[in-house]
Amino acid sequence: MASLAQKLQQVDSRLQSNCSPERGYGQVLVNAIADMDTRIEAEALKCHGDLFLETGKRTKSEDVFDKAAAMYTACFVSCTATDISEAISDRLRYMDKIKSTFLCKVLLKGRRKHESQIKTPNRFDAVNNTLRVSEICQEVNATTRRSSTSVRSRREVYAQVLVDAVSKKDTYLEVEVLKTLGDSYLEEGKSCTEVSKLSKAFALYYAALTKCKTPGDRPVLLHRVKYTEKVREVVRKRMGRRRISRPRGGKQGTLLQQAVTKNTRPEVNQGIAKADIWRSYRVHLQQGGRALKGGDLDMAEQHFASALKPVHQSQPLQFGSEADCLYKLGGVYLERGKVTKDGGDFTKAAALYNAAMARSEEGDFRDMLIQALKQTEQLFLRHVGSVVCEIDLYDVDMGHKNEMRERRENVKRKLETIDQQYNPYTYDQNGPEVRDLETARANAVMELFQQITQTFVDSLIFECISRIGPPPCRYAFIGLGSQATELVTPFSDLEFAILIVDGADSEENRQYFRNLTHYLHLKIINLGETILPAMGIKSLNDFYSDDPEGSWFYDSITPRGFAFDGSMPWASKTPFGRQRTKDKLPLELIQTPGNMAKFQKVEIAVAEGYHLARILRGACHMTGDEALVEEYMNIVAQTTHYIDPDGNVDIGHITSNIRDFGSQKLSAQLLSVKKEIYRFPAMVIQNYAFFCGLQTTSMWNIIEELKNENLVSEVNAHHLAVLVGISAELRLRTYLASGSQRENISALQRVDTERSRPIGSGALDSVFYIPNRNMLFRYYYSAEPLRKIALKPNKQQKEMFLETTIFDATSRVKGVMQMELCDFKSAKQELKTALKDAEANMTGEYEEIVGLLANVSYHIGDQRKVIHYSELSLEVYRHRYGHGVHPNIAASLNSIGSAWSAMGDQQKAINFLQKALDVEKLIHGRNADNPNIAGLLHNLGNSWKHLGDYKKSLGFYKEALGMRKRIFGEDKDHTDIATSLKKLGEAWRNLVEPRKAISFYEQALKMFKRVYGQMAAHPDIADTLNELGKAWRDLCDYNKAIDFFTQGLYVFKLIHGQDASHDDIANSFYDLGNAWRHVGNYRKSIDFHEQALRMNEHIHGPNAVHPNIASIFNNLGNAYLLLGDYRQAIRFFEKALEMRKRIYGPNSAHPDIMRCVNNLGAVWDSLGDHRKAISFYEQALRMQKRMLGENAAHPYIAKTLVNLGTAWTYLGDNRKAVILFDQALKIQQIVYGENAAHPDIVGSVTNLGASWSLLGDHRKAIDYFEICLRLNRLIHGMNAAHPHIAGILNKIGKAWGFLGEHEKAIDIYEQALKMRRVIHGQTGAHPDMAVLLTNLGNAWGDLGVHRKSIQLNEEALGMSRRIYGSNAAHSLTANILLALGNAWSKTGDHRKGNTFHEQARAMNKVIHAHNAPRTKNTP
Repeated sequence: MASLAQKLQQVDSRLQSNCSPERGYGQVLVNAIADMDTRIEAEALKCHGDLFLETGKRTKSEDVFDKAAAMYTACFVSCTATDISEAISDRLRYMDKIKSTFLCKVLLKGRRKHESQIKTPNRFDAVNNTLRVSEICQEVNATTRRSSTSVRSRREVYAQVLVDAVSKKDTYLEVEVLKTLGDSYLEEGKSCTEVSKLSKAFALYYAALTKCKTPGDRPVLLHRVKYTEKVREVVRKRMGRRRISRPRGGKQGTLLQQAVTKNTRPEVNQGIAKADIWRSYRVHLQQGGRALKGGDLDMAEQHFASALKPVHQSQPLQFGSEADCLYKLGGVYLERGKVTKDGGDFTKAAALYNAAMARSEEGDFRDMLIQALKQTEQLFLRHVGSVVCEIDLYDVDMGHKNEMRERRENVKRKLETIDQQYNPYTYDQNGPEVRDLETARANAVMELFQQITQTFVDSLIFECISRIGPPPCRYAFIGLGSQATELVTPFSDLEFAILIVDGADSEENRQYFRNLTHYLHLKIINLGETILPAMGIKSLNDFYSDDPEGSWFYDSITPRGFAFDGSMPWASKTPFGRQRTKDKLPLELIQTPGNMAKFQKVEIAVAEGYHLARILRGACHMTGDEALVEEYMNIVAQTTHYIDPDGNVDIGHITSNIRDFGSQKLSAQLLSVKKEIYRFPAMVIQNYAFFCGLQTTSMWNIIEELKNENLVSEVNAHHLAVLVGISAELRLRTYLASGSQRENISALQRVDTERSRPIGSGALDSVFYIPNRNMLFRYYYSAEPLRKIALKPNKQQKEMFLETTIFDATSRVKGVMQMELCDFKSAKQELKTALKDAEANMTGEYEEIVGLLANVSYHIGDQRKVIHYSELSLEVYRHRYGHGVHPNIAASLNSIGSAWSAMGDQQKAINFLQKALDVEKLIHGRNADNPNIAGLLHNLGNSWKHLGDYKKSLGFYKEALGMRKRIFGEDKDHTDIATSLKKLGEAWRNLVEPRKAISFYEQALKMFKRVYGQMAAHPDIADTLNELGKAWRDLCDYNKAIDFFTQGLYVFKLIHGQDASHDDIANSFYDLGNAWRHVGNYRKSIDFHEQALRMNEHIHGPNAVHPNIASIFNNLGNAYLLLGDYRQAIRFFEKALEMRKRIYGPNSAHPDIMRCVNNLGAVWDSLGDHRKAISFYEQALRMQKRMLGENAAHPYIAKTLVNLGTAWTYLGDNRKAVILFDQALKIQQIVYGENAAHPDIVGSVTNLGASWSLLGDHRKAIDYFEICLRLNRLIHGMNAAHPHIAGILNKIGKAWGFLGEHEKAIDIYEQALKMRRVIHGQTGAHPDMAVLLTNLGNAWGDLGVHRKSIQLNEEALGMSRRIYGSNAAHSLTANILLALGNAWSKTGDHRKGNTFHEQARAMNKVIHAHNAPRTKNTP
């Protein structure tokens, strides 16, 4: 309102200076529309109305009163605030009170227009509108050109034309003016690259688009809207580029010239889109309400659906707004039902009310929904059933709901009993007791499903009949689908049809059964488990439209449970049947037995795609006359059997569906229990029974009859019963676990919810994690052999069902399953047994098993075994295929190369991988997209990454990702694509782009979780969590890093075992050790590294030489260095250096060797032997130049130059240090870009500032530090609390202190300290925080406030002792003791001061005595 008041005050000032009030209010109106400010827009329109009202009262002009009414009406439509709506109503009432007959007539006319939603037709002839509007705009343009008015004045003229158009309800002119004003702002925005002008253009175009009713003009306006948005984004990006400006003393063309003075990147204006959504939402609700009140039901539905669509598609979900729209749509269908007497309108109303109920909480709105549902059933009976029912039937419906809930609880209890009494999955599969337990469990499951099939639908049908009256003829309800097979669950869709006796097939009788079906549907909808798309409400889901945008409503909120089969054209297995489609005639499943059986005829079955014929072929009696069902089944039997000349039943149309199931093999990925497990055995058994001429529909009875007729062996009948029992039980358990028809199951272990937080998603996991995976193993032991039979010709199937066994639980099969589920140790044992069997029995599976063992060994981390097995298979394949090209040869080479890469010999790895790639390209073509080629590109990227060539590895990873997306699909979730995304994250992290890395890691993690399940324990998920931890560690958010590392460790322990020794667990310990070191908890860091060391020695051997062990030695050295134990640091650095030389060669210039040499230099720097440190740094520099080239620009070289500069600083040669830091900076600018905001560049600029400070030029130092501060804020965020930013603030504070600006120094120290407390916690302890407290204390001392100085230094001393130990000797503790001594001395208490000075001297003596080691690697 403040903004409004300011604008109206400007108008008032114009009025006082004899300026036209209409002109002033017009400009306010245009600005409000351009700013998308509906409040000010409504106020401006109201003010215009007031102005016209006063003028009308004075002049008694009918036209002026019309203008007032038009302005009030426009205000009412545009406003969203209730106070303005009430004000408009008050004004209209005031107009009614005017006594003059003439005035009453005028005002009532205006009010009628207000109440009818401005539905009066435009009084301008449509043919002449374009010409008329064009002439008006040309006249305005000509007038403004003649008077040479400014752009602003021209806009004011158009604002007055806009007011005139609104007051006359001239929509054509209103749209044209808004478009012209938009053009004006667009041109200005483009010329001056100003986002605000482009935003105004966007808003004006959009306002024109919403008001435009001419079909030919809308595409033009839509194009302008999209074009403006595109231009606006381009301008935003240009403004967001990071620039670096120059401080005093900097040279032109360098980074110093371009350091940023502020972050110029604007925030993306998301408010425009949100405001637009809510404005549209409210307008549509208002207009829909008026249309409903006026009886225009089609228009009301259109408006309510239009209000629902944007809020339904917005994030986060707006449940309240959705529920409101659904409630109003329900009202539309309720009113429509009264008019049409169509039961389908009432069922749609009930479904909409129930969907609104699912999105609402207890309260008045929910009570209103309950009343609406009560009214719906009563009105249904009155208008459809012609029955007046005053009884409250809602309580009856709630009773049905409770009955269904109790039935499900009962099923759950019975399943638990079955699991306790008959559990074959706790025994060895070949044990003697297993067969009997399997049989008993299958029988118990069969009995349970037979009980479930006896649903309460019968009672619902009789209840409906008792309300609408008895049927007019003999009838029968027949169950279809799982009702007929006796595999129905308490959540299954109800699929059924109605048979009526011959001679009673009249329209009147059909209408009765339609009404009965609608009433039954209404009862089932009121259970609250019917999702809205199943209703086929055209404004939400028009399944019969060719427009893909016609079906946009997705109901993930309503629990999908017991409901009618959907009304989609591919479903429709209810008496309603299906409407006419583009290529199919309508059909209805209320038929006589003879007519229903006609769907089995070949020509009709083919036209319907066979699915309907197959469903109707298997029917069972539900209720009604059983004789009709028997008659129907007999006709079906005569209709469906056609014998070909070879004696085969013609079921090719059915068996072709078996191939759709693919390979029946276990997978770690999410499985659909219905599509991939439940349907397969049922379809195969049904098809075989049909081939054998059996008419039984119950799956259990089919198996028994096949056995009795000697069509399957007794053993195979057992396996089929077990298979059907497991598939049905798994489906039932999955539905019971989620309380709805959620299909996803996983055989992986489930991660504790508290330990695994989904990235970027608050969605609950909807996956059923099978508690005993042996049940799933048992399913697949029979499923894959059954699939092999099902794909054979009809005659051969019969022989196989009798002569082969539908069961395969060999060691090879078990090993493959365990490997897929990441149980690699068990898989290795089974596969080794399988290998012995293959060698003894010459089964021909030898090469396959050897390859599997290589794969398992790779995952276990036994790379030498990988090479052993891969070389065995390579020898076999080369003997068989020669040295030519074959995929198996390429696979073996790939396996060997990957193993050498994991062992650290990257040159050997690249050699093998390149050979494999050459073979694959010879097979598939050099430019072919192939999964094997993509995998090899991925592995080559790994090797180049380990060699330190991160840009080259990035190129390989990008190429692999592109190929995988082309193979599997751009938007497809696939493990290979997710793996490539993860590797791209690693590449960007290695290139010091952690935020880019996090983006790729999060994409990968989301995809892995969609593939395996949100809470699944899988190595891919655990590894990605660890990588995210590393990226956050690089960004110095160590708490977040520790959180991710801990999650990863937890998942790895779930996979490999809590006490297992595995590389994955050891690597997690290693990463946690690094993170705790950065937090400042060095002892915890050492503890994790020691755990990692013990585990690596257990895996690789106590005296093993391995890159992982060398890295642990190196990190232990870092931890001891920071702890101040330099002797231990040198010991571990030397061990790491010695091992790395043994791995890579004594004279190798490997990055890991160079790191060790650099680290040894850092220790000697800390010990004060800076010349010895320099000798190590120079040795590292020589190695780097030998490896990378004398004049190479590489981060390694820059880092060593920085180390050398630091050492020369310690020796007091600050000029030399400046030269070295400047050389490092130039290299970093070449590597990362001259204007890049990069941590390495920040480090070098910081060092330059420190050197200039030591040279006495503290102002120049501050300039450098302020550059660093801006760069750090660009990297980490303008308002971020980050260690690097706090560190720079500390340096700036010190520099101001040197300049004598102690108050300024204190202010900056306090900013830094506040930031440190945010980072480490108010009670946290960190060395950097202790240093800050000391510096702040010293600054207060310099101001003469010595007590404050002592207080802060004592806090620092306590913190240092908490970090390093109460009695530990550490340089930081010694420095604080010295500062305390100085502070006490300045207070005059020299005795106390001397005490602290003595403690400091003693501690320094201990430190230097302790850290005087003998070293064997001094250069």
